[in-house]
Amino acid sequence: YAKLFIGNRAKRYALRDLHGVQALKQAGIMTPDLLYSGQIVEGQGEVLIFATVADSVNAEQAWDSLFDQGKRRLLAQSLVREVAHHHQAGLIQHDLYFKNFLLQGEKIYTLDGDSIRPMPRLLGRKAALKNLAILLSKFDVSDETIWFEELLALYAQVRGWQTAPVNNIMHIL
Repeated sequence: YAKLFIGNRAKRYALRDLHGVQALKQAGIMTPDLLYSGQIVEGQGEVLIFATVADSVNAEQAWDSLFDQGKRRLLAQSLVREVAHHHQAGLIQHDLYFKNFLLQGEKIYTLDGDSIRPMPRLLGRKAALKNLAILLSKFDVSDETIWFEELLALYAQVRGWQTAPVNNIMHIL
């Protein structure tokens, strides 16, 4: 797929996206391979061309197609685990929507390098929990209520924390 950047800030946004993709790759987080980066003909803008991820669907499509609570729970766990890996690598995705995750079987690819930023060092834990809260807000309220503590415990486990951040995240929510 291709991402086109047109206008006065095209170069800036294309570079920001490129840096985000590179940060994901360096952290060992799966993202589609970048095949080409350059100018559109006659300097009209910038383009990034990425490899197609065969037999994949974005997480929103997957979520909407799942009516079985057990399967939704497994998808929620996978997404929380993926975001925890981002945070563990010192990265935060500021455009945290299900559409920015591509599912290929058991694999998850992170999309939208433009929204990937380094985690602030001084407020790292607070920023990570705030980011996690955004992800949790995307789940259906009834599902989230049932799985809330389990998802927080899973996040803490992936991060290597001794306890789940239940009280910390409740202040954020």
